[in-house]
Amino acid sequence: MGPPRRRHIADGLRALARLCRIAGFPEGEAYECEQRYVRVRDALVAKCWDEEAAAFWDLSGLRSETPQKVLTFSIFFPIILPDLDRKIVRALVERHLLNEKEFWLPYPIPTVAATEPSFDPAWKTNTTWRGPTWVNVNWYLYWGLRQHGFEDVAEELRSRTISMIASGGVREFFDPRTAADMLAERTDWVEALEKGIRAIKEKRGLDLIVIDSLEALEVLAKFKDRRREMYRLFEWLRDLAVTSFVITERPDWLIAGHVLQGRWDEDFLADGVIQLRIHMVSDLEAQRRLRVVKMRGTKHETGYLAMVLDDGRFRVTRAMST
Repeated sequence: MGPPRRRHIADGLRALARLCRIAGFPEGEAYECEQRYVRVRDALVAKCWDEEAAAFWDLSGLRSETPQKVLTFSIFFPIILPDLDRKIVRALVERHLLNEKEFWLPYPIPTVAATEPSFDPAWKTNTTWRGPTWVNVNWYLYWGLRQHGFEDVAEELRSRTISMIASGGVREFFDPRTAADMLAERTDWVEALEKGIRAIKEKRGLDLIVIDSLEALEVLAKFKDRRREMYRLFEWLRDLAVTSFVITERPDWLIAGHVLQGRWDEDFLADGVIQLRIHMVSDLEAQRRLRVVKMRGTKHETGYLAMVLDDGRFRVTRAMST
């Protein structure tokens, strides 16, 4: 377990203690959450903090807990804890965060330090966590810096983040050197997806693919001819000879009391189509309904079935109401 996850657990326990008091729970429950927070915070410092390197390292192995000494943005996450040792926070900020050779690039904070061999902001390795800047990370650290008295650094981080978005647009991640939209640099996203998945299949084996969602892929790939690109995508998935699930979203149209759903190109291309929708049983109750619209080579019912979550598992039964 590394600093981000331990930090989230610790911060969550602090929040639970506050919520217990707000909701009027017994003081003992709030106190227990606070004590667990202290234990997690102390374990984070004892197991992950490296004073010589001035970094929190991720740990690998349930029992061995071997430090993974790679400078990634996760070394900064404990800053969000308000009572983290002031000396630790200062060391992190001065030695790493403000280091222009590591993290303080024109548009910080990269997921990997620029000094690391794995730093790949151009995404040549088809791996996302190798150098781009993610806005949500900056948001976390902005508040952490402020609560530890580094308002000037927090303000500069905020200013550079706003400039990055103004330059590159509203994106998921950015090149920390230029603020360029890394996705836009992909002239053919479907080809990149094919190459990446094929490499995984050859290296580690693959028997199941889930694309969630098809609409997101369309935005990334910037399809110019949707029908042609859909045909190409589905034929490629079929040639891979693995089980593929392609998740798509579409609205329901209620006409004369009947629920209608439009048919898109993927309906004709897929070997099977399963619809999942929310059905209003009454004004107050809703139920998940599932329908097998198409399944080549099989005989199946085409009506809606109820999908129920029971003891952590889904089960499908006949719908008992209209």
